[in-house]
Amino acid sequence: MLDVKSLAGGYGAIDVLFDVDLRIEQGQVVALCGRNGMGKTSTIRAIMGALTHRAGTIHFAGQTLVGMPSHQIARLGVGLVPEGRQLFQSLSVRENLEVLARGSSGGWTMQRALDLFPQLGKMLERPAWQTSGGEQQMIAISRALMTNPKLLILDEATEGLAPLVRHQIWQTLHRLKTEGLALLVVDKNLRALSRIADFCYVLERGRTSWRGTGEQLAAERENVERMLTV
Repeated sequence: MLDVKSLAGGYGAIDVLFDVDLRIEQGQVVALCGRNGMGKTSTIRAIMGALTHRAGTIHFAGQTLVGMPSHQIARLGVGLVPEGRQLFQSLSVRENLEVLARGSSGGWTMQRALDLFPQLGKMLERPAWQTSGGEQQMIAISRALMTNPKLLILDEATEGLAPLVRHQIWQTLHRLKTEGLALLVVDKNLRALSRIADFCYVLERGRTSWRGTGEQLAAERENVERMLTV
């Protein structure tokens, strides 16, 4: 589904990615890990067409994404829950969900999104700025799902959230996996990632430095954690 090979790129004249490999098959959950500043968000931005491309290839569903504008990449079926959520704060919860909705037979509807996060149904007319951080993450996930993605990317899926909300988000990701949606998840919780991920990649200084299955991540979690804290 998504195949990234030998990716290099940066911001203007500043290089931040040098040799990134990443692959996601249909229905897989893949974890992307690394210390702050190692290239995780930059890799996501490259996939979404928002990073200057230097070298390497990015293919999704048989099409090259290099040189393609972000809105066209989204229309191909790549949904993004960005770091910091980036909601439309002055719009209501309902409006945030509807603004990017792309209707299709059997796709994501408002009701289906609310089935994932029932508490949002009680605040549909509330401005986004009046919701908590956890609620905003639920809105951001629901908004991305309303685009009917084939691949959902979550950058810092549970960062800064209360324990109960984190638990709910992980449960939701498990549910999406069982429904066959491919996921690329950036998060620091290796224990939770090892339970859900089919495969994991670790980035160091803009390069893929470790890769393995979810089972290998669980078995080598202490070693990988040392890589993330050095």
